[in-house]
Amino acid sequence: MTLRLSILLLILPFFYQCKSDQLPSSWTAESPGKKITVHVFLNADGQAAYSVLFGEKTVIDTSTLGFTFEGQEALAGGLTVKGAANRAFSETWETVWGEDRMVENKYNELALDLQEKEAPNRQFSVVFRIYDDGIGFRYEFPEQEGLSDVLITEENTEFKLTGDHMTWWQPGDWDIYEHLYNTTRFSEIDAIAKRNHPPGTDLYSQQCRQYAGHHENRRRDLPQFPRSGPI
Repeated sequence: MTLRLSILLLILPFFYQCKSDQLPSSWTAESPGKKITVHVFLNADGQAAYSVLFGEKTVIDTSTLGFTFEGQEALAGGLTVKGAANRAFSETWETVWGEDRMVENKYNELALDLQEKEAPNRQFSVVFRIYDDGIGFRYEFPEQEGLSDVLITEENTEFKLTGDHMTWWQPGDWDIYEHLYNTTRFSEIDAIAKRNHPPGTDLYSQQCRQYAGHHENRRRDLPQFPRSGPI
C-alpha cells in the first residue's frame, strides 16, 4: 500500500539522482522560469523542513513536516535522507471545458527519500513540484513492515507565513463548499466555525500585492487535513 497526500500552494525530460553517500545537507529546486524557489532540509532535530521564495521574497518561512499516529511514536525528528532525485517535466493537455482549451503542465520536481535513524526505521518520501505560479508537495509511504495500517491523529504539516496577512476564507464542510467567504487577518480565522462538520478550510491570502491559495488534492488512503492556527 502506498499512501499519498498532496498539498497545493498556488502562488524536456531531465533526471538526476543522488545516493546517500553523495548527499548534501540541504536541497534547492527552482521553477522552470526561476520565479519560485523551494529549499528543503533537515533541521537540528533531524526533522524535514522547507521554505519557499517568490523571487527574492520569502513567502513561507521555515516550516516542518511530520505526522502523529495513534499507538506509535510521532514521525518527526531523527531522520536521515536515503536518496534525492530531481527531474523536469513538461506536457500540454486538452481540457474538457474551461477558459483555455489547452493547459500547460510544466514543473521541476524534487523528491527526498527519508528514513528514521533508529527503530522502527519508518520510511517515507516527500515530493515537491515547483511551477512558475505555485508549488505542490505530497507525502508517499511505501509498503513496509509495521506501517500497513495507521490512524493519523495529527497531520503536522506547517505553513509558516511571514506576517498576519489579510485573508479570504471559508470553513470546511463535508456537505458543501458554498459558505460565504470571510475577510479577516490570518490570526482571526475561525476554521472550525462549523464545529460539527470536519474542517478543511479554503484559504486565500494577500502578501504585499501577491496572492496565495492553500488547498489539498489527490488524497489517497489519507483523510482531509484541517487547518489550525497559528500556521
